[in-house]
Amino acid sequence: MNRFASIISAVFSPLFIPTYGVGLALLTTTLYYVTPAAKWHVLLTTLATTGMIPLIAIYLLSRIGRVTDIGLNERRERTLPYLISLACYLGCAGYLVTVHSPAWLTMFMVGGAAALTVTMIVNFWWKISAHAAGMGGLVALMIHIVARGLNVWETEWVAMAAIIVAGLVCSCRLILHRHTLGQLAAGFTLGFLAVFLATDFNY
Repeated sequence: MNRFASIISAVFSPLFIPTYGVGLALLTTTLYYVTPAAKWHVLLTTLATTGMIPLIAIYLLSRIGRVTDIGLNERRERTLPYLISLACYLGCAGYLVTVHSPAWLTMFMVGGAAALTVTMIVNFWWKISAHAAGMGGLVALMIHIVARGLNVWETEWVAMAAIIVAGLVCSCRLILHRHTLGQLAAGFTLGFLAVFLATDFNY
């Protein structure tokens, strides 16, 4: 069970949530009609900026002893990696503006950056779940897409699947004893509200 929980935690790491969100947006909204080359460019750039760069940074920090656990389970070691991730989120948001992405997609990244900022600040005193915050943001994005009629086909089941996966991820974090139920609830609520309010800002 612990091995399964570890795999789920890795697959749905906060580092990959922005890529999943952008990927779902490219598949379920009018962005579906953008050329494949353009979609791949946006998706891979998102993965590189919000996923790979922070991951490499965390690995390098672990090599020089600034981080003892690459999973960032030590609360006091999270600040610098979070700052790097925050810069990457904002850089990706800027990139999305340059490629003329819809405002709500850019704001998805801004909302993620806002949630990360709050998480980083609260982290000085209390350990909010970044996994839960990421999943809360992903659920908020899918609900926004459905509620605003941005989808080009029936995607309610995708939103429901995101909610189920969020529950699975949070359960896995409990199994691994990485967080308490309160930390998971706080993380999910923070991620959901930050992204939902950000994506809904232009309406």
